[in-house]
Amino acid sequence: MGSSDGVGGPLACVYSSEIGMWGDLISTEVLSLACCGGSASTLIGNVLYWPLKFAMDGILEFDLGRQRLGVIKGPPVIDDTQLHQIIQAEDGALGIAMFSVYSIQMFQRKVNCLGVATWSPWKVVETYNVLGIPHTIYRKWAWLQKFLGYDEDTNAMFLYVVGSVYKVELKPLHFKKLHETSYTNARPCHAFSSFYTPGKCTHILSLFYYRV
Repeated sequence: MGSSDGVGGPLACVYSSEIGMWGDLISTEVLSLACCGGSASTLIGNVLYWPLKFAMDGILEFDLGRQRLGVIKGPPVIDDTQLHQIIQAEDGALGIAMFSVYSIQMFQRKVNCLGVATWSPWKVVETYNVLGIPHTIYRKWAWLQKFLGYDEDTNAMFLYVVGSVYKVELKPLHFKKLHETSYTNARPCHAFSSFYTPGKCTHILSLFYYRV
């Protein structure tokens, strides 16, 4: 994903490792690549998604199979790129998780047999109850929260909430506090998983890192 001059509309291109060549450039009607706001993509099925920074309810999608780049409407509740995260919902559907003051609200997108897409509420996670932050502190500093990343393989989100970074696994729901840091030092997280099978043993490694 890129642009011809760094500020123009987004262009997508697929590289094939089988033939060692790049495909044709694919474009769409978006004002600027900056609309993506530097957000990492989320892979759901065979489609990559990016939230659009200046089109608050818009989502940029790139279908890898059809090699088609386009923009779809998100739920009307989207208001800020740091306060919502594209996730995978039930049955591999496109989902959105959004911070409110004391909870994370999740929505999923369904497409009917006529090709009409609708967004509907999926689930709500009461962060105040599960994180165990004292009410007086949470109420005063609840605005200090943002999404730091998402891992498609484990369906886990990385969050910053009132002085700490958390990993939130959605199935089953599980919160794990990773470490404490300031709001300005809370960097985007990227999860990695790998495995190898020496002999009859299988070893799995999972970790995350901050983008500097």
